[in-house]
Order: sequence, then structure tokens, then C-alpha cells
Amino acid sequence: MHALDGVSVADQVAPDDVRDRLPVRVAETEGALPLFYDPRQDTLSVAAAVPLTPARLTAVRRAAGVEHLEFYVVTWAALRAGIRK
Repeated sequence: MHALDGVSVADQVAPDDVRDRLPVRVAETEGALPLFYDPRQDTLSVAAAVPLTPARLTAVRRAAGVEHLEFYVVTWAALRAGIRK
């Protein structure tokens, strides 16, 4: 995991093609907000609230259709603000 010191998730605006990788319903239910996508590594980076359970990880990865996930841990309040943006 990586730290994004002093960065507000609500201020992060991923390109539409990145945000579209994860349906809003799944983002809200599983608590994950797409931020970046690396097609060479087939890795989606998302902001996520804890707890990061195996079931949540699997649900997000499958819904996004990617091989790998990279998570930035945030609060649920910050996550909701970013999803609603």
C-alpha cells in the first residue's frame, strides 16, 4: 500500500475511462473509488475504506475486470465524498 499524505480523495478526479471500470453501485457497496489504471500491468488503483476483506477485494477486482488491485486506504467519509463527485 502507498500513502497519499495530505491528498483529499474528493479532490482526485480520475478520467472517465478509469471511473467507468467500476460501476457506481459496486463502488458504493464495496467502498472503493477508482483513481488510476495501468493497462500494462492490468492494475486498478483505488481509494478504499477499511476493513479490506478478501470478499471486498475479490468483488472489486471482478467488477472492474482487472487482474490486480492497488489500494490507498481512506476513511469512509472521504470515500463517499469522492464517489459522489
